[in-house]
Amino acid sequence: MKNKFSQNVQYNGAAGILLMVGYALFMVFCDASAKTLSESHQVALIVWYRYFFHTISLTLIACFHYFQFKETEFVDNHPFQLLRGVTLVVSTLFFFHSIARMPLAEALALLYIFPLVTVVLSVLVMKEPFTKFQAFVVVTAFIGVLLILQPGSSISPEPGVFALLAGVFMGIYMSLTKASSQKASPNMASLYTGIVGIILIPFFPGFEFTRFEGSDLYLAAFMGLCASIGHYLMYLSMRFAPASTVSPYAFSEILFAAIVGYYLFGDVLNLTSAVAIILLITSGIVYAKVSNS
Repeated sequence: MKNKFSQNVQYNGAAGILLMVGYALFMVFCDASAKTLSESHQVALIVWYRYFFHTISLTLIACFHYFQFKETEFVDNHPFQLLRGVTLVVSTLFFFHSIARMPLAEALALLYIFPLVTVVLSVLVMKEPFTKFQAFVVVTAFIGVLLILQPGSSISPEPGVFALLAGVFMGIYMSLTKASSQKASPNMASLYTGIVGIILIPFFPGFEFTRFEGSDLYLAAFMGLCASIGHYLMYLSMRFAPASTVSPYAFSEILFAAIVGYYLFGDVLNLTSAVAIILLITSGIVYAKVSNS
């Protein structure tokens, strides 16, 4: 039986694209907030606050979604969902460590190597053949990574490696999400991840809880709200249009990051980094278009 949402919403490519671009913009606001907070707070604590406010915001959004569309939220296969949540939390931790010490756009470009990771996982785990198309994705993305992390660049290797590790865990997370798409509704799956983050992060080495106050508390709440709205917009975009139509527009997050990074943090991309970002975006868009078609 079709639910109310499915009955009332028809495929609309323009709406789906706009929602995906909205996702990208809200996630950049989330990342920029984290980068600002990292100037005076430990990264693990920022990640905890991110998931704390993410969970509160997403609970409210899930309630709104239910009353608006009368869709029943569900979650199943808890060990699998737990593993999925852990991979995203670890990815976020690595990524926030990277943006604390490197420009947003370049960190995001390295994070977006996760299509390469999914290719590797499909070959090694799923025993799929390694096609010429997959080889193009891997080689193009690898060249982009080398350009950003080249010796003599202004970016030290450590934050770049953190961004790459974030991309690796994001690739694992995306693979697990695809495998569990029938085991939980998107809102409940995201809510599950938030709860995992709240419980897990205090066990990370070096974590020490301190209470945010004043503007830092408001910024942390804004960070979590942007993350939850962003993920909800991405979910809606997939309902309005096929993944092959909207997925490439997620890469607008890197462009937004370049703009926000320039105005808020004075980050200016050099020619090499710009070329590297173009290569990474190109490989990711081509992979998204072909793999979702």
